[in-house]
Amino acid sequence: KAIQSQSSPQDPMGHHPQYGETMIELGALVVSLDDGEIGIVTWVDDNPYDEPIIYQIMWADGVKGLHTSDEIEEIE
Repeated sequence: KAIQSQSSPQDPMGHHPQYGETMIELGALVVSLDDGEIGIVTWVDDNPYDEPIIYQIMWADGVKGLHTSDEIEEIE
């Protein structure tokens, strides 16, 4: 048999769990690791295969900016 199962170390979105990179979803609340500002994800990089994933955040102080996942943390 050529194909036995769909199980692979990679999920359907192309993320490799061994790297621990999980995509933060559109509309998620995040906190800046730099200054503690709270914001909302308003755009997510449309190419999830590129690392790092780029996010557009609208911060509570009205500033909008592009950030990578090592600059922000999702508020659960």
